[in-house]
Amino acid sequence: MEGSEFREFRRELRLTQGEVADALGLSQGYVGEMERGEKPIEKRTELAFQHLRNSTVLRQMNGSHVAAPLAGDVPLADVQLLWTDDTSMRPMAKVLSYSSGRDDRRYSMSFGASNAQWDIVDNTTRLHMLLAHFVQLTINDKVPAEDVHAAFSVIPEYREHMERSLFNEGYDEP
Repeated sequence: MEGSEFREFRRELRLTQGEVADALGLSQGYVGEMERGEKPIEKRTELAFQHLRNSTVLRQMNGSHVAAPLAGDVPLADVQLLWTDDTSMRPMAKVLSYSSGRDDRRYSMSFGASNAQWDIVDNTTRLHMLLAHFVQLTINDKVPAEDVHAAFSVIPEYREHMERSLFNEGYDEP
């Protein structure tokens, strides 16, 4: 993403540099430098900004932080996370609906709805388990964070968590 594109999207959202800086944990000056092309836009900053764009549009449309349903969504209770340590394979992580019966034998490891403990815990605990796996996959198994985030993005509860975290808002217990 180029700085001019970043500025254009920010302006389309009617956000100030300061508002974007606060949401992304950057200084207003740094946002300005990125927009002018004086500082690079790191991949993690671009991903966070894309999420900010999506969540801001959703809030403008429906006035809430509930993740709007998207085609291909997999409810948290039905998540089957698949991953591999084969670095030549892309993506290295994938989420499928367990109840669909679909499988992808290219992935050697899995976690989620097929595990006995998944059925006996609530969604808050499932989300915590999933986020712990995010850390495990990226640190221990060397799965790129971009692959894990893309895989998790089909889970509405994960998108809602990311949005609330981005805007530093509290949670209502389910």
